[in-house]
Amino acid sequence: MSEQKDMSETPTSSTLRNSSSEPGSSAYAPSFLVEEFKRQGQFDQIRKRILQEFQQSGHYPGFLQQAEESMLRFVESHADRLVFRDARLRHSDLMRELDQNPLLDQLVENISQQPNSAEIAADPAKPALLGQHCSTAYDIRQQIHAMVQAEDAKRAAESADG
Repeated sequence: MSEQKDMSETPTSSTLRNSSSEPGSSAYAPSFLVEEFKRQGQFDQIRKRILQEFQQSGHYPGFLQQAEESMLRFVESHADRLVFRDARLRHSDLMRELDQNPLLDQLVENISQQPNSAEIAADPAKPALLGQHCSTAYDIRQQIHAMVQAEDAKRAAESADG
């Protein structure tokens, strides 16, 4: 993340389309790309990277405080019922409350748009934490491009052999 990436060189959907002459080929179908990402462990790597970047961002402390306050309000307002519930059911109630709370949606919207003001001051060229212009999205497009190139090379080798 220390080096600045040129987002203008990012592969687009037009450069990733299926160029195979085989009718009905699904090598570039979304299901193919998803399976390749899973096979290569990319989803876990991306999830871990986004979580780590979020935890190191200026958004994390505020979100953590808001989430704790929200959960404390919920527990206080439902204490009579929660005290008699099984631990699994209390956990389920808390997770349902957190899931229904607009806090998560607001957070995703905020970090998808712009870095916070402290991050902008530190590095004005830094892209948003999430969204199509973030460095993670750029890396994903690069990985997809590499997968397509590898599939093209594999097909070329198979057609040369056969």
